[in-house]
Amino acid sequence: MPNDYASLERFAAVRARPTLWLAQGTCLHATMELAAEARRLGLGRCVSVVRWRVQGDPAFLEHWALALENGQALDTTAIQVDGNPRPLRRLDEYPANYRSPRHYPLEVVSDVIDVRSLSADHRYPLRQIWRLHCRLFWHDARTAVLSAAPRALMEAIVAVVRCGFVLSLGYMIESASAGAESLERRILSRSGIEGRFPRH
Repeated sequence: MPNDYASLERFAAVRARPTLWLAQGTCLHATMELAAEARRLGLGRCVSVVRWRVQGDPAFLEHWALALENGQALDTTAIQVDGNPRPLRRLDEYPANYRSPRHYPLEVVSDVIDVRSLSADHRYPLRQIWRLHCRLFWHDARTAVLSAAPRALMEAIVAVVRCGFVLSLGYMIESASAGAESLERRILSRSGIEGRFPRH
């Protein structure tokens, strides 16, 4: 008997991001919202988290959604994929630059992602993202070894190395930005003191 996803689909429809500004960079968090609701509805074993590698996009390396067993996906940030906010779509209608879709059981992701650590813009700390990708790597590597699939193992290695490089770059940029802000505050603070006590 096929699973009834109607309640989950209604949940997704209400939470679909209507604009690109609201959707950009929030696909992982949006997918975890859907995963939590799927579990609440007793559908945790009937869905999986799907991750694509995005090619040719300077802003994003990957995209996340919730995959259903019927070959469809729920994606409340889909507007950033093709300009259409419709959350229910077939997995095979994603653009050609959305490559190598990989499916993961909910617990592989939810055991690492803590929604309480979200920042104000619905993004996760870089260290948490790194822990998640390490967890995904071990899952993919184990699957590849058990399946005797050396190419899949190599793809998993390349993916985690690429992620490590990008996150390291992001960490350096964040550190430099924080340092610049700190320096600016010190300069402004010193200027304020000198303004109150001018030199003669």
